[in-house]
Amino acid sequence: MVVDTTSETGSDNNLLKEEVRDSVVEHVNNRMPIRLLKLPGMQLVERSDVVEDIMRNIGSDTSTLEKQVADKMRLGTFNSIEDANAAKQEVIQDFIQKFAGYAILSHTWLQNEREVLYTDATSPGWPKSHNSSGAGYRKLEGFCQIASGPEYGVSFAWIDTLCINKISTSELDESIRSMYRWYLDSSICIAYLAETSVVSDMKRDRWFTRGWTLQEYLAPKNLKFYNKDWMPLSSDDNDKIPPTGQGITAIQLAIQDATGIRPFETTDPTASAPRGHVIRKLCLAAKRVTMKQEDRAYSLMGIFGVSFPIAYGEGGERAFFRLIEAILASKPADQVFEVLAWGGKPISDEIHTSRLIPSSPECYLGHRPDRESEAIHYIPVLRLPPEPTMLTHIGLRVRLLLIPVRLVPADHSTPVLFNGVVKFEIRVARWLQFTPVEVHLQKKYPRYPKNTEILANDNQHIFHTTDISDNPHFYFGVYTFIEDNHRVHIPSLGFCFLLGLYPPKNFVIKNLTSTYLTATSKIDTQRAIRFQRLGHTDSAIVEKERLAAEGMKLETLYL
Repeated sequence: MVVDTTSETGSDNNLLKEEVRDSVVEHVNNRMPIRLLKLPGMQLVERSDVVEDIMRNIGSDTSTLEKQVADKMRLGTFNSIEDANAAKQEVIQDFIQKFAGYAILSHTWLQNEREVLYTDATSPGWPKSHNSSGAGYRKLEGFCQIASGPEYGVSFAWIDTLCINKISTSELDESIRSMYRWYLDSSICIAYLAETSVVSDMKRDRWFTRGWTLQEYLAPKNLKFYNKDWMPLSSDDNDKIPPTGQGITAIQLAIQDATGIRPFETTDPTASAPRGHVIRKLCLAAKRVTMKQEDRAYSLMGIFGVSFPIAYGEGGERAFFRLIEAILASKPADQVFEVLAWGGKPISDEIHTSRLIPSSPECYLGHRPDRESEAIHYIPVLRLPPEPTMLTHIGLRVRLLLIPVRLVPADHSTPVLFNGVVKFEIRVARWLQFTPVEVHLQKKYPRYPKNTEILANDNQHIFHTTDISDNPHFYFGVYTFIEDNHRVHIPSLGFCFLLGLYPPKNFVIKNLTSTYLTATSKIDTQRAIRFQRLGHTDSAIVEKERLAAEGMKLETLYL
């Protein structure tokens, strides 16, 4: 059925104005910052004032909107009233955007001089009463002049130093959780490099080392760099992507040199995250610093599309744990497996019992960006596996393919030593051959470890001392695999954990359950462990009923 909308082309103008106002209110409250500077006078305005300002500007141009709506209704083909209304709203939103554009500043706070703050902008006589000779005011004034000038001509601007009332904890919380979206929805992001005169200076500018500026670079669709004298650092309209029909420009090469981010990585910030996205972003974050340690995690919320309450004082490690917790709880399995691919120090026992949660972004720096990020694209992982990976009070619940491994001596004439780097050989059926895997242990041992030196397994009390094996058994817990009702697909390249225990004597793999393997069975390594099948690029398929015979077992563990 095709809906006839021709009778609506002459619809009541008052009704259209009401729809426009409703759309403006929705737009301002959901897609614009809490508070803005009205240009060119630099007066702070609340959202309600922004709505009225936009409505006044639209009022002089309603005939244009009426014509656009009428044309859309006359020329469009709609299958339902809902479709027609959606099309009408799209026209209204596009029209509103012309009046609701705002510029947003990306910068680093002054180190030795005072910034202009919210309390300054709300004091009587602002801005004339303020000292205009300070570096903070000069930065603010330069930003507002560029934003309201002929290049961009926007009516509103936002800067974090004075547009957030940091005394209000609720406002600060909302601002931090919304900031990525504010940068994304801005008409233009102006990046001010206070330590840069020319393009060749950029890689030494402090802007490229700060945690918050990572999201301020990644989020905006349009971004322009200015030097310390407020001169543009290129003639391009958008410094994030090359001009149409041209190759990478000098400023984009400088940005890549300073950040490691290639220009085409940021062309569409709203696109779904590609494979390798999680590891890549965490590696970038590991090279950034923040004034408050919690901000290392808070500044990544928008980048990963997650949200959780702000709690300054909780410490950086707990804040990072909550970031990882939010990613695990909301992302599909093909991104969750990237969260698990880390090495280094796990989260403190005081924060959580799991040994599979990293303590900081630095835990992802062991990845070799070019080789491994490319390889990650080809690891088969279901977006919706049969069992969830979820955090519990006894550890991270994770489905693993357990494969026994044995230590390989450095050469046949010397015993195996745990000197920090050890090599393991996967012990399964002959037809399923793997290359030996080199593992970098987090801790070094002067000799072969005994008992609980390498494993703090708290389940040993369930055995009699005389029943426990003298040497540990080691397993790879593979988490990059696919299973269906009858088969397991083992990739030619994948990631795993190193697990170990001192089992009872005459122990066989079919008896291996969560009773024996707990969070304390995981052996910490400096890097994520990567395995590879020998001479194969396709997945190996094993019937589930044959797993034990081939020396493997599927098990859900809490680690």
